[in-house]
Amino acid sequence: MGYDIQGIPASSRTYTHGRQGCSIGHIVVHYTGAAGGAVDNGHYFAGGARGASAHYFVDSSAIVQSVADSDTAWAVGNWQANLRTLSIEVCSAGEDFTRGERRAAAPAGEDFTRGERERLRWLIRALMARHASTPPTVIRHYDCYDAYRNIGGRWIDPRKCCPAPYAPNGGDPSGAKWQELHDYITSGDAQQAEPETETPTMEEVDEMSAQGMGIIVNPQNAISAGHPGGLYRLTADKVFHYTNADQPRADDILSEALCGESVKRLDMSGYGSDPWFDRMVQARGGWDKVIDCPAS
Repeated sequence: MGYDIQGIPASSRTYTHGRQGCSIGHIVVHYTGAAGGAVDNGHYFAGGARGASAHYFVDSSAIVQSVADSDTAWAVGNWQANLRTLSIEVCSAGEDFTRGERRAAAPAGEDFTRGERERLRWLIRALMARHASTPPTVIRHYDCYDAYRNIGGRWIDPRKCCPAPYAPNGGDPSGAKWQELHDYITSGDAQQAEPETETPTMEEVDEMSAQGMGIIVNPQNAISAGHPGGLYRLTADKVFHYTNADQPRADDILSEALCGESVKRLDMSGYGSDPWFDRMVQARGGWDKVIDCPAS
């Protein structure tokens, strides 16, 4: 079975673009210990500067990507370790959608549900396949200090009790529960776990937008007042809104004459969330003036 990954990008003020040349050495498992689900957390971290972030959120019904793999989430309490890790937050309290029932806010030591474990396992196998050239090791947040203690820099809360149900200073003093969970989430054929979605990643969006004349996008709704949903052109540093159907065709004619092909298209409507478009607008310094192309 495969799952889709929903993109709800974090605010650019709550993570760092890029990894400063560092490779991913570990996939880190965290837990939220709160009632909000994956989508709730995605929207929260999209809402502004939060002082922390994670690459993915997982619950019993959804997987949400908040920060691109190629960017640095602020998650493990040390800058150098952040540069070298992928962080997954399991939303381990709240609703258990697998069984169709609502749980009260969970105590810190509540174990992951079956649905959370299944999606966590699928995501980790997918990430291990995606980064197979330098396969990362799966650890707990608790383990990050020992894994990177000699890397230098200040640590915030070393050996944090996270995820508490599977940490020695939480609900797993013997380590047996974590060993069982680790064996489960890292087992199986990773190559079969690639996401069953053709939605482009932000890395692919950035790569495509750097080619040719740009991309015409069609988001569900524009994220800026006065710019209704429709066709847009992204250049290296600007975002233009088409106001007439002749304008994209004129761009196509020009692109075909110069490059031998039409302007590359990217359909944003499948994202279901405009923060993806918002991120591209922010990366290009905001909106430019609306293109006014009167009908001939």
